[in-house]
Parts: sequence; structure tokens; C-alpha cells
Amino acid sequence: MLGHLVYMALKIAWIFILALVGARFLLLLVGAEASSDLVDFVYNKSDFWVKPFFGVLDGTKVGDDGQIEWASIIAFVLYYAVGYFVLGLIRGEGRFSRSHGLI
Repeated sequence: MLGHLVYMALKIAWIFILALVGARFLLLLVGAEASSDLVDFVYNKSDFWVKPFFGVLDGTKVGDDGQIEWASIIAFVLYYAVGYFVLGLIRGEGRFSRSHGLI
């Protein structure tokens, strides 16, 4: 029971982080106005998760106001992969699970 609660809590956190990073990418892509409360919320909350990847690749300008922020894409892909792996281990579905005899 406790294991299921931990799994669900981690899954909800994982989905929230992916949603924030994905929303940040889309808002930057369309050039959303940062003075909007919703846009400002997304930028502020996702900044922590994307900041480690700043400087890996420079952003690419799209149209007049939009940009492709490569750090957001890298963060999304990395957090997706890590979350998928960790949740799989917790559920016992990975290569390293107890059911396969490796752990």
C-alpha cells in the first residue's frame, strides 16, 4: 500500500514537471507575453528544472517573438527518460527488477 502511494506521488510529480517544461517550450515557441500571470507562473516554476541545461545550445529565433529554447527540449527528454526508468523500477517492470532476478 505504501509502495503504491509513493509510486503515485512520484508519478504525479513527474507529470507536473513534464507539463511545466512542455508548457514553457510551447509558450516560448509562440512568443507568449511574459506579463501574463499564467505565462509568468509557468516561466517561474519551470525555470528551476530547465536552468541546468541553459548554455548547452543557443535558442533559435522563430518569427518575430518566438524562439526554440533547446534547454527546454533537452530537459523534457531527460526528465521523461529518467522518470520512466525510475517509475519502472518502482513498479518492478524494468530490466533490473526483482522479477528478473537482478536486484
